[in-house]
Amino acid sequence: MRHVFSALLVLVLAGAVAAQGTIRGTVLDAASGETVPAASLLVQELGRGAASDLDGQFEITEVPAGTYTLVATFLGYSRTTVPVTVRDGDVSVVTVSMAEDRLGLDEVVVTGQGAAVQTRRLSTTVEVITPRQIEAMPATRLDELLQAQLPGAQVRFSSGQPGTASLIRSRGPISAFSSTTPVIYVDGVRVDNLNTAAALGIDTGGAQSSAIPDIPIENVERIEFIKGGAATTLYGSDAANGVIQIFTKRGVSGQTTLTYEGQAGSIVGTRDFLKYDQTADLLYRAGLSQQHRLSGNGGVAGLTYSFAGSLYGDDGFREGNRQEQYGLRTTVGGRVSNALQYAGSFGFTALGFERDVNANNGLATFGSLEGGQEGDLTTLDAGQLAVLGDSIRTLVSLYDYTGDTRRFQTSQQLDLTPGHGLAFKGVIGLDYRASTEEEVQGPAFLTAAGLPPTSSTLIRSQRRFLGLTLEATGQHQGDIGDFSFVSTVGGQVFRDDDRQDALTATNIAEGSTSLNNAADQTAIDFNLVVANYGVYVQENIGYRNRYFVEGGFRADANSAFGDEIGVVGYPKVGLGYVLSSEPFWEGSPILRTVAPYVKLRANLGFAGKFPTPFANDRLVTATPFLGEIAYTYGQFGNPDLRPERVRTIEAGADLALSGGRLGLEVTYFNARTEDALFTVPFVPTSGRGAQLFNVGEILNTGWELAAQAFVLDGRDASLRLNASLNTLSNEVVDNGGTAPFSVGGFTFLGQWIEEGQPVGYLRGDRPTFDAEGNLVDVERDAVLGSPLPDLFGTIGLNARLFGRVDLLVSADYQLGAQGIAVDDVLRFFGGVQDEDRFPTAPDGSIPALSQGSFFDLAGVWVEDTDFLKVRLISLGYDVPPQWFRNPVVRSLSVGVRAVNPFNVVASSFDPEVTGDNGQSGTGGVQNGVNLGVFGFGTESPPRQFLFNLKAGF
Repeated sequence: MRHVFSALLVLVLAGAVAAQGTIRGTVLDAASGETVPAASLLVQELGRGAASDLDGQFEITEVPAGTYTLVATFLGYSRTTVPVTVRDGDVSVVTVSMAEDRLGLDEVVVTGQGAAVQTRRLSTTVEVITPRQIEAMPATRLDELLQAQLPGAQVRFSSGQPGTASLIRSRGPISAFSSTTPVIYVDGVRVDNLNTAAALGIDTGGAQSSAIPDIPIENVERIEFIKGGAATTLYGSDAANGVIQIFTKRGVSGQTTLTYEGQAGSIVGTRDFLKYDQTADLLYRAGLSQQHRLSGNGGVAGLTYSFAGSLYGDDGFREGNRQEQYGLRTTVGGRVSNALQYAGSFGFTALGFERDVNANNGLATFGSLEGGQEGDLTTLDAGQLAVLGDSIRTLVSLYDYTGDTRRFQTSQQLDLTPGHGLAFKGVIGLDYRASTEEEVQGPAFLTAAGLPPTSSTLIRSQRRFLGLTLEATGQHQGDIGDFSFVSTVGGQVFRDDDRQDALTATNIAEGSTSLNNAADQTAIDFNLVVANYGVYVQENIGYRNRYFVEGGFRADANSAFGDEIGVVGYPKVGLGYVLSSEPFWEGSPILRTVAPYVKLRANLGFAGKFPTPFANDRLVTATPFLGEIAYTYGQFGNPDLRPERVRTIEAGADLALSGGRLGLEVTYFNARTEDALFTVPFVPTSGRGAQLFNVGEILNTGWELAAQAFVLDGRDASLRLNASLNTLSNEVVDNGGTAPFSVGGFTFLGQWIEEGQPVGYLRGDRPTFDAEGNLVDVERDAVLGSPLPDLFGTIGLNARLFGRVDLLVSADYQLGAQGIAVDDVLRFFGGVQDEDRFPTAPDGSIPALSQGSFFDLAGVWVEDTDFLKVRLISLGYDVPPQWFRNPVVRSLSVGVRAVNPFNVVASSFDPEVTGDNGQSGTGGVQNGVNLGVFGFGTESPPRQFLFNLKAGF
């Protein structure tokens, strides 16, 4: 009997094996007929699949006999389905032709959903930077890559000096307390995005360092960006400013391919905004900029790999600047079984730079020249300029400010697809960043500056950041009749550990960079830890592939919340309707031609911004006093402290018009911060200092329009134009009963928070003059403007000529914001007046200079900061293969690029370089609100003229 049972078992197993087959095929571009590598092929009913190799070939084995739907997806192509029948023991051969999705209306995205989903199912928008856009940009840092590539966001640099912070802002400031920088993920791992001064950063006068420049961007495949509300609900208590997701390349099976790209050229200072040409003559000099990248990918069945490494260096466009950076990122993918796959990415970056003293610092060389401390440079003769130049160069050579950063990131991911539409993903990873910055003002430097050499200092600031991320997501996709379901559930834990030290030595020995060689040493530290625990669930229901409803909820617990808060919830709900999929539309040749795709969408969602860790705790302060420890009342604490909560209502439409040659995206948003954090002061007799409370309310509203037009669309000649227009209205609608308070600026003209006004509006005295130039009236504490634009956007052009010549132009602009010409303020104190700043009398005199105080005249230094800036002009040529006739070289292209070539501005200063308002210096506020409004004492981003070469092997 036992032998009979064994025999039956063998027969059953043999039958099960026999009742399986293989799907094998090729993926082709429908227009060109060329193969498409790295496309994803999925047997929809089984939830299992494969990827096409370098030759577009794929194979899916052990497929039970039956009839299935094979789904092909790839970034830049429309989702394609092919029916396939598998017979016992047979190989089913299919050819999959994929059409280019030029407008990105049907692509697959991940951000905001927890797992992959088609954009047609979404009620929200996701902006995608494609591989082609990434390859076309000569960027060395993430914010350079984002600039002019995100139609719904502004990216502006606070300084042209290396490693400095930028302003990244989309739908306006949702907080009067924190910066507008989005959360950033790399391969699902949350990374350090500090984009203001660190708590113990060195006060360099405004050129604050940032964690953005050293995020590794090697081997990046695509970038997704989502804005607040329903789109960011699944990211919870820190996503109100939006989320940027970076995805790296995963490798393609087949023979290893290598690509080398090199670029070299000149880096020069931008003179457009200088008061004196002599400033550039004394400080600027053309430098050499060069970058080399080597990337490759390949693999065998079940194992793929991809890697990229880069070296970048420039010796600066001015005295006292240089930087070097190198990075490496590799991704390894492995198929453990048909249902289980592994992907691991590892990235490392090293950045080193030298920087001159900057902006609001009396020893700043650039600031002293432009700020009039050396007088009117136009009145100096050649001999006087030579003497001044020698003095400036001596100061720059003796000043020593260096930065050094080492950064390591890793993401480890497992994907399990057991079948029946189920998919599970687990991610664990870390981001470790160690940075050291050092400023040395030695005795020789101070002597050259006319200061006592005993005041010499050495300051060393060290920051160690460790971020840990753990996330698990499960998704089920299934159909029941005309209904389709995408169900997602997941959980996330992240922990950020930020440790800083500031070491200061005074009266140091000449030439020493050791803290030991000084008369006195002091040290302070700063530790910040935040942990967040979140779970989320989301359901997306489709009916007949044109009606969609989605709903979701996330619950967060966070160590920064007060003891009385517990768990905070973030719900969302949305609707989508693809009108063009209605039978009457598809059956009308006119409608299909005029508007082949029309989608309407609307949603409501909540996202958060958690408060400063430990601000909820009651503290006692221990300070040294006469060699002993003295205890005093510290922070009072707030057990009811909770995150700022942003409710966003959004509605819009996605359109493809004129046969798909014109794409248009229109969105209206209304984002209300209902628990805005304000620092509330108490009367001195209460014994309490200022404390964070959730008492404010801030409203941002606006329209977002993005358009793409394919004027020409042939293989040998194509022309694509793109443009975006974003409006913004920002207002503090409720201050919770608190008095107006300043969030930055100067005594004479600051940025304020006040009910009924924009966040960080400019407040100061506004003078009125008569026809004779006399000061006749002064309006005290007047509203003088806002740093926030009424309008901003991007403009771009992408053309291909003769099948081999590529032209790319990108630009961005803003209208309706104001800024302060602080360099002119400094010149005012130096007795050097800008032309047309004050009205003149008939005799040529300036009566106002003797009729009012400096504070009375504050409003004259406020200017409109409208601008149009061309960020990149790139011209490339694909060399015909017969020209180089080399069996080793597969492809070769050459080109030229101009970075930051043109500026058209309304202000007398650079409206982009308007400072970083995050508080700086020892003991300052980290991650403070940064709006950018003070234009002074720092260089604009330089121009670069580059030759580039790219070769494939």
